Amino acid sequence: MKENNWEHVGHNIYYGSNTVLGSPRGWLQRAIGHNQPDLNIHETSLDPKKISVAGIWRRTQNLPNTGTWPALYRFFQITDNLRKIGRAKPEEFYSVIGMAVAVPADQVFSVYQEFRRSADWVWMNFPQESSKPGRTVRDLDHSYLYTFFDRGFTARQVSEELDLSVQSVVYVYKKWQAGKSPTQKRRKNIDHESVAQDIRLGHNIMDIARRYDVSRTVIYNVKKKFEIT
Repeated sequence: MKENNWEHVGHNIYYGSNTVLGSPRGWLQRAIGHNQPDLNIHETSLDPKKISVAGIWRRTQNLPNTGTWPALYRFFQITDNLRKIGRAKPEEFYSVIGMAVAVPADQVFSVYQEFRRSADWVWMNFPQESSKPGRTVRDLDHSYLYTFFDRGFTARQVSEELDLSVQSVVYVYKKWQAGKSPTQKRRKNIDHESVAQDIRLGHNIMDIARRYDVSRTVIYNVKKKFEIT
């Protein structure tokens, strides 16, 4: 039994969580396309950090009863040879159900053993303590942070005062030290098709950049995007 690793029950081999099977704690992120800090999990919902036991069964198999413990299900397809799944033929794939459960720490081992009796693959990792996601500097106007720096606050003191990450505050602090404006310049939205047409017509890159009020890098990126030679 290895933490945060998938074990094939029949073959007694291990497969990492950063592979096609994925980490059960990342299944929710995979499903909705958001990173962990962006989930804004409600206190009564399933916290991925609490997921501690998981298994993968073929669709024809019966899944264990998890009672009242919060659970997450994933429906997908795999092959017998996961290491060569990229070269597998369509007929070699079969449907499976993944089930990840938030099992209390004192019952992880017993539930893990129960899953082993019927699952093809099993996974375990002891639950982690949840931490409330802190705010980021994007939640505040940089000019507001500048007022703290003007009063002699350090970046760490501001991060503690406003519940922000130190790294984010340091970024703004360096802007303040360099005398830069606190106003964040918003990214311009330009018509890439129009830019591409100007490039095709032979207009100078510098002239195009001035016309659209963007950097030459943006124009070159459009040129690359439309494969203009």
